[in-house]
Amino acid sequence: MEAQDILRYSEDENIFRRGVKYYENDYIVNFNKTEDNKIIAYSLGSGPNKRYKIEISLGNNDIIKHSECTCLYNREGFVCKHIVAALLYYIRRFSMKNPIINDKEYFKEDKIIRTERYQIFSQFVKEELEENSKLFKLEKNEDTERN
Repeated sequence: MEAQDILRYSEDENIFRRGVKYYENDYIVNFNKTEDNKIIAYSLGSGPNKRYKIEISLGNNDIIKHSECTCLYNREGFVCKHIVAALLYYIRRFSMKNPIINDKEYFKEDKIIRTERYQIFSQFVKEELEENSKLFKLEKNEDTERN
């Protein structure tokens, strides 16, 4: 799992940015990863004495199977900033692909979002070029057949 995967999972750049801030400000406390690949953590909230319980189930290769948080936003069915922060905490400290990294620059959300947008755009351009190439070949073949 990488930060771009968390951005995709959150499906919301604003939530991702807020989760990065929570991660950077050390809002994740009491983080534990169980032997059955479950993350249980708590996140401090924006108000005084606010704490939210986070539970995340991971599958093979750190694929996110399920996540829950006790905050209101997550109860409405959305991935919240607390889950994003907990996942960033996880990849920073426990992921096999990302051993401990001491530089928080790695998680700068603008860089991650730009990278994700670039990858989406690149894939779109590649697909369009392939499609147009097929159409061009088809048109060329039709012209040849007519003559």
